Amino acid sequence: MNEIISVKDISKSFHGTKVLDKVSFSIRDGEIFGLLGPNGAGKSTLTKIILGLVKEDSGSIKFNLNGNLDEQEKKSLISLVPQEESFFKDFTVKQNILFFASLYGINSNDESIKGLIEWLNLKKFEDKKAIHLSGGYRKLLNIACSLVNNPRIIFMDEPTVGLDPSIRRELWGIILGLNESGKTIVLTTHYMREAEELCDRTAVINEGKVLVVDAPKKLIKSYGGVKVFVFTLSSKPSPALISSIKALIPNSSIKAIQNKLIISVSEEEALVDIAKLSRIIGGAGFNVQEFTLKEPGMEEVFLHLVEKAGMKHELTEDSIE
Repeated sequence: MNEIISVKDISKSFHGTKVLDKVSFSIRDGEIFGLLGPNGAGKSTLTKIILGLVKEDSGSIKFNLNGNLDEQEKKSLISLVPQEESFFKDFTVKQNILFFASLYGINSNDESIKGLIEWLNLKKFEDKKAIHLSGGYRKLLNIACSLVNNPRIIFMDEPTVGLDPSIRRELWGIILGLNESGKTIVLTTHYMREAEELCDRTAVINEGKVLVVDAPKKLIKSYGGVKVFVFTLSSKPSPALISSIKALIPNSSIKAIQNKLIISVSEEEALVDIAKLSRIIGGAGFNVQEFTLKEPGMEEVFLHLVEKAGMKHELTEDSIE
């Protein structure tokens, strides 16, 4: 894919505090590109700089759009779905969408407006005031108001923050649908799982610096660490059992906590047959009451990179939902 946005050595300080420090990466046409990091990492400031809403101290932003377009035409191809609600609370859903459409000279009878309302499941609420919508539908209205111009590039700043996991997943489907229709999406998020599920590539950001840029699967393979098998047994594992498992998986890390047997293995060692482990456990006189497998994910990637860089981190349970 061709690069559609090039970010080169962007730095920014506010009141003497450096928020961004020589940030560089490129965004490819047609991908979902993630800006992943905890709150305060500099993601939203970076988004505003790319969009021209905030002036960088140094560095450059280049949009590689085909055709001889002037600045106004370029801007019409780009849209921002802000984290904050950007509509009028006392307007109805339809009034809000028509207002934003009018800013682009789009007629109220345009079929694209009707299609947008229906696609985002807002048809049944189009005559309802925005103030009376639930949190999830407010997010959908926010998205609708930002898509009336049918943009080619969509920036989404923490689009699912504050939503419960089920509604968040519904919005994931909408984001994927937009991408499948040919849109390039730049997704700012502090949810590790969100970046892992949605993004083609992700820039991991902390303390205003880009630590790495790559596909989530590649990052997990390179930095994600180990898989963890957790066996809940009928009684506390014996030293003999632990020795038997160690002989089967020599490079594993094995812990016994009460009646739980916790086995950490590398990606290569994870190929060991779970059935063999179960037979060893059963042969030693233990019954397996429960088994879980914890796969490495972007949470482990983030923690590994931050610790490697000697940085602090502010990951919360909310971040890894």
